[in-house]
Amino acid sequence: QKAVAEAFRNGRYIMPEIYLAMNRKNAGEMNVFIKNKLNKDLRAAVQFNGMKKDVKLKADVVTTVAFPCKMEGRKLTATAAVNGVRYETVKKDEIYGITRLDKAPAMNGTLKGFETVKPFLMNNRDFVQPIGDAESHGLWKGVNDLSAKLYLAYDKDCFYLAADVTDDVNITRASDVNIWNQDCIQFGFDMGNDAFDPVLSKPGYTENDWEYCAANTPKGPQLYCYTSKGHTANILQKWKPVVVRKGNRTIYEVRIPWSDLGNIKPASGKMIGFNLVIFDLDAPKEQLNNWMEISRGIAGGGKDPIQFKRFILK
Repeated sequence: QKAVAEAFRNGRYIMPEIYLAMNRKNAGEMNVFIKNKLNKDLRAAVQFNGMKKDVKLKADVVTTVAFPCKMEGRKLTATAAVNGVRYETVKKDEIYGITRLDKAPAMNGTLKGFETVKPFLMNNRDFVQPIGDAESHGLWKGVNDLSAKLYLAYDKDCFYLAADVTDDVNITRASDVNIWNQDCIQFGFDMGNDAFDPVLSKPGYTENDWEYCAANTPKGPQLYCYTSKGHTANILQKWKPVVVRKGNRTIYEVRIPWSDLGNIKPASGKMIGFNLVIFDLDAPKEQLNNWMEISRGIAGGGKDPIQFKRFILK
């Protein structure tokens, strides 16, 4: 108690003058972001991966400092020293790949054309939501209840998504804007790769974010766009998905042209944020009560692309 009291009497509290964050720009470069929180310019000694740069921080501005950095899948640390105070941020370099295809997939419900794509596996409780409720309340009983293999690919024209979903009960009951309210997949993109930090990034979806839902419906397979710059709240008839049920498996295959995703150039090394949800309904008149999600940010935790995982075009 005496030591604590002495610390309070003699301690000095310094308001943070900067805010520090980082985000990978591409396969070979990491950006360190420094927000100067003052109304005067500052100098900072920035260090990352054994490299050091001295930079000027303009008043009330976010400064970007680029460093070469190969993808190694480890935790990375960036520091900045300002007026004798050292600031630090740590981030795991967790990046997943999107495979480039030489030939477009067949898109016929057979997964033909995705053979060279390494699947992203959603097969354990880490993906199950609501967190702590679905499994403990018996809503998720294991991989035969709900699990999936995801195949992400692209070529110069389109982004391709295939989901091989294992689901013991399949319910189809809604169409159009309500297609999410049944067994389906819902997925979102942060095409600008600029939603990565709760302080420096804008909240919610912005002009370069997209959200879609694919499902079999009473009207047949539909792809619905909930959020985009160009065609929000529309059924994309031109790019109708393939949805095929085989035993306890549902195969979803989706093709979206780059022109419908911000018209970006799909170059190797391009980074995007991506997330996908698999909704599960086991009785026609019940409400959705659990799902699997790559990360939070669509169904869990509100519409928040900051929480999406980072993916790279290989």
